[in-house]
Amino acid sequence: MKKLITLFAMSIFTLNIQSAELLPLTDFMKTADPNDPVSFEMIAKRCSAINLAMTNYSREGDQVYELAIQNYVAWFHLATEARALKYPEDNFVDSEINIRDSVLNIAKMVNKEFTNNQDLTGSLFKDTFLEDDINICGDMITAIYAE
Repeated sequence: MKKLITLFAMSIFTLNIQSAELLPLTDFMKTADPNDPVSFEMIAKRCSAINLAMTNYSREGDQVYELAIQNYVAWFHLATEARALKYPEDNFVDSEINIRDSVLNIAKMVNKEFTNNQDLTGSLFKDTFLEDDINICGDMITAIYAE
């Protein structure tokens, strides 16, 4: 009986420490308002992270790498602007560190998805929610900088 209780307790603990999965941006945006700084910061961090992860699968100097770096930096900057609107009294450097840590955390998860997809299908993101996320991020950044 003690073994059964221990096994049950360990399984509950294991379930509780499992990390959340990435939510497709399409799902997030169903309830989020991109004009709200809180929501926009999340979108910007996600788009920044996706582009940062893409740099792992290209070489410095090629077109994909250069575009990914450019978009990573642009989205990071937009996330910091959204944070400043959300918390104008916060220390800018502390906010940047928090955003950086979030972007790196998300990028690690995106990188795992890319690696898994590439191993299983030969494509980083084709026919996955990440393909949709990349398209959303691309369309949004184009619209933002077209204004």
